[in-house]
Amino acid sequence: MYRFTVLIFVASVSAYVIIDSKCPEVTNVDNFDFKSYGHGVWYEIARYPDDLVKTSKCGALEYKQEGDVTKSRYTYVDNNKLMAIEGTARLAPDAGTTGKLIQKLHFGENGALVESDLSVLTIDYDNFFIDYYCQYDEVKKNSRGK
Repeated sequence: MYRFTVLIFVASVSAYVIIDSKCPEVTNVDNFDFKSYGHGVWYEIARYPDDLVKTSKCGALEYKQEGDVTKSRYTYVDNNKLMAIEGTARLAPDAGTTGKLIQKLHFGENGALVESDLSVLTIDYDNFFIDYYCQYDEVKKNSRGK
């Protein structure tokens, strides 16, 4: 059985929609099971347009649980080359029973590690999940979301 995700998350490697306001309030999924979320392979079926992987195809996200952290590896094909972005995710300190996560991905300038909040909006643990990311820029007074 294939597992699919509408990857607003995977697109978080660079899929930005910029708006001139703060990030919208979203509701994280409740009764979230981090260990069930953080293992296996998920295949990308949709995502917002983005700059980093806009011509890519065949996206797949593999998770491996290691204690309270999940290691991730997003692979995709771009211009006939297999590419990968690696990172980690963990429950946010204030997550409680919700799907509020902190992700760290190596996709900044020169592969710099970038940390951000990540919201799991819905998940069934076997077939699909939808994640959401948004970051407010205090200097520019706008936000980027995916």
